[in-house]
Amino acid sequence: MTNRTINKILVIEMFKSVKLTYNGCLLNGLILNHDIPEDYFFHFKEFKELFEKHSKYIYSIKLGTLSHLALRFNLFENFNHIYRISIEKSKLNEACVVKVLQNLDSLQILSIKNVIFVNFQQSCSDEEFKETSHKLDKVTFSQVSLKHSNSQLCNYFKGCKYIKRLYLSNLDSDKLLKPFIFDKSLLSLSFHFNHSFNPTKIYGEILSSNSSITKLSLESKTLNQSDINQIVDLLPHLKELNLNALSENRSYYDQVIPEIEIFLKRNMEINKLTLSHIQISLQCLYNILSSLPCLEELEITLGGKICRLAKVLSRSCPNLKYLAIKYIKSSTLQNTDMDPVRELFDYYYNRSPILCAKKLKSLTLINMDIVKFFMFYMDQYRNLDIFNFKQDFEEEMT
Repeated sequence: MTNRTINKILVIEMFKSVKLTYNGCLLNGLILNHDIPEDYFFHFKEFKELFEKHSKYIYSIKLGTLSHLALRFNLFENFNHIYRISIEKSKLNEACVVKVLQNLDSLQILSIKNVIFVNFQQSCSDEEFKETSHKLDKVTFSQVSLKHSNSQLCNYFKGCKYIKRLYLSNLDSDKLLKPFIFDKSLLSLSFHFNHSFNPTKIYGEILSSNSSITKLSLESKTLNQSDINQIVDLLPHLKELNLNALSENRSYYDQVIPEIEIFLKRNMEINKLTLSHIQISLQCLYNILSSLPCLEELEITLGGKICRLAKVLSRSCPNLKYLAIKYIKSSTLQNTDMDPVRELFDYYYNRSPILCAKKLKSLTLINMDIVKFFMFYMDQYRNLDIFNFKQDFEEEMT
């Protein structure tokens, strides 16, 4: 009989009564959760035997608050098949983490979230590290802190020359950004700038050395025209762009939408655009959409009269196929008394036929009152392939 691999994940919880049962299945995922008491870990012989027995079948690992114990016991020295590893909510010896990463020859996806890296006295020297893997493809850093300037973790990433997807969020310094200035292989980049740390200079240097980027997500409360100019000048191959102007009070779902003036100084080949929590003038919106002749997908957040979007779409987006509109009743804007969706359809069909309606395949409306006029909407957009009505959870709670 041939062994059959079944997609099961082993979860080690914090309870001492946990039992390891395999049910004849080969494991290809492992999660270490919560706080297993340290003394229990020391005497947990079956735990390490499990690793040794099934290491060749485990391809994905998630480490929680016991990450430091797993690293201390070198549990991953035989895990040559791991392609994904996630480390969360830990305070770790940076040198030990790098040593583990360098031994994972098949590692492709790495996620590090809510982690503080430190160098203890027993940290390994540079000579002890092997050459870094060249298969690492996707890296995520979120709320990661380095407590020293001579970072072995940064040296590790300098040796990873083929990273294509990079996601950075809420970093407290530019230490982890510097290795990617020299990386020329990025295709997808996501920046979420911390409110106390805004690495504008290094961000521009990363864009400059990675002109091949096709997908960019930029979230910053200081989003301005200079940021837009960098995108236009440095990313000629950009296909997807997500812009988010975070509100001053640091709440993504807050009702206050920042008012900014931005425009594109030349046409771009972007086919998917997302504008989240951005309030711009009708002229700016028209300029942006008119500068994107290939635009097929648009997601936008609105706080004022929704008919202004209809006016712009009717003149600037003839090829639009997918449209998503999120409506926020902003306290900083004067809202229309008319139901926003009814206003939208009133403009579409009673004032001027919208050009993109001929090609539109999907319409998603978020946070709009559609119950009263549901049948009317369905009749007007009966030719759509996809028609979604959604209510944002955060909006319901306010």
